[in-house]
Amino acid sequence: MVEIVLSGKSRSPIRAISLCSLFLASLLLAGCEDEAEVVPERPRLVLAMRIGDPTAFEDRWVPGRAKATRELDISFRVGGRMVSRPVNVGDQLKAGDLVAKLDPTDYEVGLQRANGDLEQAKATLIEAQQNLSRQLNIQKEDPGAVAKAAIDRAPPGHGL
Repeated sequence: MVEIVLSGKSRSPIRAISLCSLFLASLLLAGCEDEAEVVPERPRLVLAMRIGDPTAFEDRWVPGRAKATRELDISFRVGGRMVSRPVNVGDQLKAGDLVAKLDPTDYEVGLQRANGDLEQAKATLIEAQQNLSRQLNIQKEDPGAVAKAAIDRAPPGHGL
């Protein structure tokens, strides 16, 4: 709230309102100045000259070598024979693009060999469990028929 105190004999509200209005009007008018005229910048002069007709150079060959400014050497984490390379030198690449493909034959053979080893280990486990079960059954029927050392030789975790 704005409070205006006038000095003098007359303290009428009409006079105070008129003085306040006059003050506000002067503030508003003071802010309404003409904007400065914007002078456009002159274009810069550039020294240019025509060297010659570019078609005159079409039949000329100049020895040279184009080289990339940035070059990246890549390698695979695994060995193998490369069967395809869908990109060429100078191609733009982004993350996830296929750069080359290796022959999967060696890895498929390794996977088959590992699966075979796993099946053999499973069969050996089943055989050991069956032997232990058989020896435990025999020991129940005739405690002296199977030596306790034979049962103790069974690997831990194979008990039934």
